Amino acid sequence: EERLGYRDFSEDLERSALTRLAREAGRSLPVRITRRRERAAHGSRPDLRRSLREAVRRDGEVFSLPMTRRRMRQRRIVLLIDVSGSMSERTEASLTFAHALVQAAERVEVFTLGTRLTRVSAGLRPQDRAQALARVGGLIADIDGGTRIGDALQSFLAVPRFQALARGGVVLVLSDGLERGDPAAMVAGAQRLSRLAWRLTWLSPLAGQPGYSPETAALSAVLPHLDGFAAGGSVSALVHHVLGVARAANWAADEVAWVLAVADGTGWPHGIVGYADMTRGDVRPALDRLATHPLMRGIRQQFHWHETPLYRFAGRPDLCEDPG
Repeated sequence: EERLGYRDFSEDLERSALTRLAREAGRSLPVRITRRRERAAHGSRPDLRRSLREAVRRDGEVFSLPMTRRRMRQRRIVLLIDVSGSMSERTEASLTFAHALVQAAERVEVFTLGTRLTRVSAGLRPQDRAQALARVGGLIADIDGGTRIGDALQSFLAVPRFQALARGGVVLVLSDGLERGDPAAMVAGAQRLSRLAWRLTWLSPLAGQPGYSPETAALSAVLPHLDGFAAGGSVSALVHHVLGVARAANWAADEVAWVLAVADGTGWPHGIVGYADMTRGDVRPALDRLATHPLMRGIRQQFHWHETPLYRFAGRPDLCEDPG
């Protein structure tokens, strides 16, 4: 007797990816060095207050000098999710990913883009996913409508407190980039965001298709201002990318500063080869920041291209053939 059945493996992959996000977010998401200090066995600066307290308790004698180091804090992540008609098949997956990220990370802000900008962070706070998505659905008035990404980005940048959320953070735009409004507004918005954010990445469901390259005027003009353009057509792809952001940028200026802090406490390493995107027209400020570190010895960048985003380092396949 033959028994036939059906099983949706995509749900298993999604569940596995969300479990991985909850498990690894605490140690894999990007961090930054703060001005606050904390106790450390091998720090870079003596803890004078603690030393004095120890001396009072021990009649003026200090047997070991307590040390401190700069405290690390998780970078804020800002999600800008396209909920227009062209993204209708991906909206639920994008919001499911956003809910899981809000639950797993310390500081996450979520906005939706359609014909307007909507902040939905508060709606994603409940731990129950169904309840959270229902609340968000009631907040978004332009879901499955038109696409005016540029206007939404300009609305985001027009509010000072929203700009503050993006400053020094990880900004992820989940969109196919099919702009129906003024392309100049979208390009200008991406350019300003790239200056504010630590990293600006565009995750498109179309980028996972073999041989795909952005052809719309707006998205093609946005590419030079992005730190990354990758596939975002599934929850698994989104989780893979957000957990890899820190690894993808582990030679940027802040990571160099982190390595320097390690060197202060341990005496090694003695030289650092930092990362800078030499294809960007505004790379000079990044090079100047790296040059201020005394252990800097050089710059590195990989131009390897692969059809699979997991093995891709270049922004586009013809980068090595570009004479400019």
